[in-house]
Amino acid sequence: MSGRLPATCCIGCRRVDAPQLCADGCDERTIELVFGTAMDAALTERERGAHEVQTLRELLRRSVSAPLGQGQQEHRALQADARSALRGNATGPDRQAGDPADVERVIAGHCGVCGWIEAPQPCLGVCIFRAVEMVPAADYDDVRTRCEDTVRQVTRLRTVVRQLAWVTPRAGEWERTARALHALARQALDGASRS
Repeated sequence: MSGRLPATCCIGCRRVDAPQLCADGCDERTIELVFGTAMDAALTERERGAHEVQTLRELLRRSVSAPLGQGQQEHRALQADARSALRGNATGPDRQAGDPADVERVIAGHCGVCGWIEAPQPCLGVCIFRAVEMVPAADYDDVRTRCEDTVRQVTRLRTVVRQLAWVTPRAGEWERTARALHALARQALDGASRS
């Protein structure tokens, strides 16, 4: 089962329901669900991370394609772009969209035929139901795994981009520094392409 399941959720006791009438008899199974909002946050984080990986890779490709011994002006331009890329992107191990361990998981009965969902809870006597979307936890976990892979890629790429952004060669050392930065950039690009 995959996709979004419309349901209602009580704001008090957190009971989740999607009552249905199953003409063919329900095929009830237990399923672990998460709220669609958690999936939306994970998908947004994945998209931001993928965009950042693309931006950082492009910057490192530019660095690698620059001629060795590039002049101070060219290096400064690349440095400014690297600093801008580091400021403009929000993905990284310290900026994730929340801890996956904090995502509320609901164990529910579910029918794959009619879409029925039921996750009863002890009633608090204040039942107020709101429309929600539920997503299979396995789908959410898959997206989170891809997010974590992307964060690892971003971390590796950002390490080299930081060096590109903040390392300024000493006088007479432009070619040697460029050679070292080229090697680091190539290594990071090779490692990111294998991920």
